[in-house]
Amino acid sequence: MHKTASRNTLRHHLFKYSARFIETEKQWDVLKNSFNALRKGGVAVHFVGNEEEQIVDEELGYYHVPFERWREEFKKHNIEFMEFPVKTGPNLDMEELVWVLFNRG
Repeated sequence: MHKTASRNTLRHHLFKYSARFIETEKQWDVLKNSFNALRKGGVAVHFVGNEEEQIVDEELGYYHVPFERWREEFKKHNIEFMEFPVKTGPNLDMEELVWVLFNRG
């Protein structure tokens, strides 16, 4: 693939795995930066964990995700987003929330 095409694709579709692996106070920077990296028409997808059953163990690298706080930040910064549950895990036996951020330009 041509180098320019690859860079353009990245700006249109950005996939990030779970915010829960990022220190709580750094999560907003990651979410906001992913949106800022998008070109018009781009989307960023974040797997953010299970809102009702959060695993928090900082020694193992699992951090609290303040779901409502980040939803409010999206609204405050006029970031359009959708959220929906997806099945994950080796047997698709776990449910995780996904946020999709849109840059409609």
